[in-house]
Amino acid sequence: MVKNLPASENGRGDLCTPREKEQYVVSHDLAKDKFTLWKVVPEGYEKIKAGADSPFELYDLIPAFRDKE
Repeated sequence: MVKNLPASENGRGDLCTPREKEQYVVSHDLAKDKFTLWKVVPEGYEKIKAGADSPFELYDLIPAFRDKE
């Protein structure tokens, strides 16, 4: 858990709000060209998964998107 996203996560990020009071951020490390999924929590950000080659790989880890099927 971190208070702020690391400086290495310097690419354009996306805020996902699939359910009321639940937010996720997909950040992008431009140097490594990798994506990380974070859950927004009161203390800051909780890392869910790092090192994805595409942000689309991370969407199934967000419960509201996974449960849509």
